[in-house]
Parts: sequence; structure tokens; C-alpha cells
Amino acid sequence: MGVQSEDAVVRGFEAGCNDFVRKPFHKEEVLARVRTQLRLRKALQTEVEVSRSQELLSRMLPTHILNRLKGGETGMISESHESVTILFSDICGFTTISGTYSNADVMCMLDEMFNAFDALTIKHGVYKVQTIGDAYFVAAGHDEETKYDHPQRVLAFAQDALRAIGKIMLPDGSAPLRIRVGMHTGPAYAGVLGTKGPRYCFFGDTVNIASRMEAHGFAGCPHAPHDRAARVSRSCTFG
Repeated sequence: MGVQSEDAVVRGFEAGCNDFVRKPFHKEEVLARVRTQLRLRKALQTEVEVSRSQELLSRMLPTHILNRLKGGETGMISESHESVTILFSDICGFTTISGTYSNADVMCMLDEMFNAFDALTIKHGVYKVQTIGDAYFVAAGHDEETKYDHPQRVLAFAQDALRAIGKIMLPDGSAPLRIRVGMHTGPAYAGVLGTKGPRYCFFGDTVNIASRMEAHGFAGCPHAPHDRAARVSRSCTFG
């Protein structure tokens, strides 16, 4: 192969080529190269699929749980947490809203709200447990990252969620949405349930109290038991 041919090969690789053959073609060499390229393609596709699966799981499960699964842990994963902060929110008058507007309009409205809240979970480092209808359920304190400041994180999320909801309108644009927010801090159990679409779920009185705080609260402000609210307010800046 002369210098000119070598230059052509180099230019080909620089342009994105990943193989070459010399003329005259030799059948067995060409077939071997094709088989190699097919194996490389399959390996790349597998790597992409694994990466996508990992990304999907990272949206469904906390990092420390993923690390345990990657480490080969099998069976049910359950944990007991001494202190976590739980938050629930839901839309005021959602039943009426659902009966007034089309399903498509309600779905678009919910999607806008959930997307806004999802972005806030990333901003404040809190974990989105799940959505239930129009309700949004988050938690913090279950991992090392949020272990020491989970009430402050969840309260900051709540404040930003209330600001965000003021910019999300009813489907006809007549008024902004209004939400109730309830939160509570205390012990809880948590674990991964199921194998198809697994979720990291929380259980216990702390979860129940946070839910009741939301159900019996007023729109436009976070609600928590008095002792917990006083403790968090001393370490937060409200604005």
C-alpha cells in the first residue's frame, strides 16, 4: 500500500469510517470484517440499552438503593429510618376541575404541574416517591445526602412548589391552580416493592400524619404539626 493509499485511509478514519478493505477484495477477509462490525454494533446497542435502563431506574429508585442492587443484593430491600420528612400536595377542587374540563385538558394541566415539581425535586435534592391522581408525594432524609437537613430541603421544595403553582392556570386560563401542602418529620419504614415498575415506598405514622396535614390544611401554605413547624422555622429563611 503506497503513501497515497495510506493518506486515503487516514482521511477515511478522520471522516468517521471505522474499517477499510484493500483491492482486490478477498472474500474471507471481507466476511471476517463484516462479522466483526456486526459484533461491534450489537455490543454498542447492548451498551446503549443498559445505559437507558440505568437512567430509567435512577428516576424510579434512590441512588443508594441502586448501588445495593448493582452490588448483587437480591430479595426484598427494606429499611428503617429514624427520621425522614414526608410531604404531600394535591389540587384544591380537583374533583370539580375534572368534571368541568375535558380529560385531555386535565392531563395537560397535570403534566405541566408535575414537570414543574419534578424540576424542584432535582433543585432541592428531595426524592419523588410517586404521584397519585393529582397528589404529589416526596420524601427526604432516607439517604446520606439528605440525612441531616431533610426538613429544610422539603420545606424549601414546598415553598417553591407554591410559587410554581401560581403560574399554572386552569385549562381555560380563568385562574391559577391552588394546592394544599402537608408535611411531617419522624421515623418511617421504606422499601422496594414489586419487580415490575418497582418503587421505593414509605410507611408509618409519619406518612399518615403528613397526609392528614395536607387533607385538613388550607391552600397556599405548607402545614405541619406545631412542634415540627416551630423546629424547622428556626433554621429556615422564608421569602
